[in-house]
Amino acid sequence: MNRILARQLRRLGLSTERPPDDLEVWRPLLAQVAAAYEDSDRGRYLLERSMEISSREMRDLNCEIEELSNRRVERSEQHYRHQFGQLPVAAWEEDFRRVIAGFEELQRDGVAELGGYFDEHPGEIARFVSLVEVVDLNAAVFDLIGHCEREALLGPVDASALDADSLGSWRHEFEAIWKGEGHVTFEFTGQRLDGSRFPAALHWTASRIQDAYDYSRVMVVVIDISDRMAAEERMRQLVKSKDEFLATVSHELRTPLTSVLGYAEVLRGSEVDDADQRAMLATIADQAADLSNIVEDLLVGARADLGQLDVDATPFDVFDLVRPVLHSCGGVALECTGLAPAIAIGDSARVRQILRNLLSNAERYGGPHRMVTVEAAGGMVSLAVCDDGPPLALDVAERIFDRYYRGQAQSGWPGSVGIGLTISRELAQMMDGDLRYRHDGRWSRFELSLPAAAALRAAV
Repeated sequence: MNRILARQLRRLGLSTERPPDDLEVWRPLLAQVAAAYEDSDRGRYLLERSMEISSREMRDLNCEIEELSNRRVERSEQHYRHQFGQLPVAAWEEDFRRVIAGFEELQRDGVAELGGYFDEHPGEIARFVSLVEVVDLNAAVFDLIGHCEREALLGPVDASALDADSLGSWRHEFEAIWKGEGHVTFEFTGQRLDGSRFPAALHWTASRIQDAYDYSRVMVVVIDISDRMAAEERMRQLVKSKDEFLATVSHELRTPLTSVLGYAEVLRGSEVDDADQRAMLATIADQAADLSNIVEDLLVGARADLGQLDVDATPFDVFDLVRPVLHSCGGVALECTGLAPAIAIGDSARVRQILRNLLSNAERYGGPHRMVTVEAAGGMVSLAVCDDGPPLALDVAERIFDRYYRGQAQSGWPGSVGIGLTISRELAQMMDGDLRYRHDGRWSRFELSLPAAAALRAAV
């Protein structure tokens, strides 16, 4: 018997084993069964409609989600491409999938260590380089390696165009993939399209997707580090110059101090006749003056570095300044071209310091004959210390005013501190003048130029 019919019979108190014979008894039963089927049909209809509506809503929702996801991916890709294109450094996007396939083949052949394999088969590096494909690159690439057609740099890398050093740099990238790494940085010597070379730093980065690196879109950034290398070299030279400077200062201070202390002990401890006493006292005075001059140069250099050095701008007669200095030197001639007196505007004490440095420089490094010239022309007063030594080499002439640079002194002279010419030029420029070197065919000339006084300018 049908289970639904049996259940209805039991609800009416009728036996499911012996159905009633009276039709009137069956009538309400059949009415209930019909109502039950009608309710069932209505429920099934509502369920089907509900499922149809839910399915359509789900499809619409899925479409919206997919569309939103696609828009976000597209925006992300556009953002990435914009940032990639605007990078101020050269960047490539490279595909290493064919390299990975080649590595898998090597591993099946029993290769366990890639570095050793490349050592035994150096030509294999070029083969694997040719398996790398350039997917994209930014505009900074052309500024780095030279301009060419963009399409010429896309696609498989042309290993034949790379020299041995450039090929060797690829080992770092291949070994990173072999070890399952996602980032490597190293320095190497890059090569431009015209064959010129430059020091470079390379940053190689693979994106990580879930638990694995994606080597199909590797970002490679190359930076020209020529400026950094030059700065490091300048720093090394500066440190070396500083060390040499300290050693030279110690030597230059010790030499006059030894004379001063030695003669002072002699004068204090024994009887010395008047002539020897005067000679010793003169030597002590000269050596003390040398010490004072060295200390003065050091102090002026330190104050200049700190921006604490000031100079006066007052008129003075250059001849009145030069004559007593030359009198103390002896053996240095003075020549005048043009008007006398020669009134310049500047700091006479600093000009005297510059003249002393130039005379000392000529005595240490110049020829045996020296002279000083003074002339006024073009609204400037020029004071030149000249010697008949050979002209400076071009590289020396370019560096002669660099701080701590020292030339080869004549025999019997200790090396200089190496700041006298530097300080002299700085002082000259602070007085609106300059200090230059030139050779006129006979004389090496260090020329100090200063602004002339208004009356002298009008006369000239």
